[in-house]
Amino acid sequence: FDKLKNLEILYLEGNIHLDLKDTFQKISKLSRLRFLRISAKNLPSEIALCKSLEKLEIYNHTEYKNYTFPLILPNEIGDLINLKYLD
Repeated sequence: FDKLKNLEILYLEGNIHLDLKDTFQKISKLSRLRFLRISAKNLPSEIALCKSLEKLEIYNHTEYKNYTFPLILPNEIGDLINLKYLD
């Protein structure tokens, strides 16, 4: 991610086995990242490191086809002062 200085849009949908804490620490270095689409059941507090986000789409994919887990948002989601769209 260190070399992707101009990246503005990132789709990580379908990657349910990512270590999200580590992922958010890495993508927080993308100072121009405005749009993130990610698959998650829970978001870690490290989401707050992504200060430039304007649009965040979270997909709640599970390995269980007929059951949807409730998505848990951390309080730190409120630290995303540039966020205009959350789905």
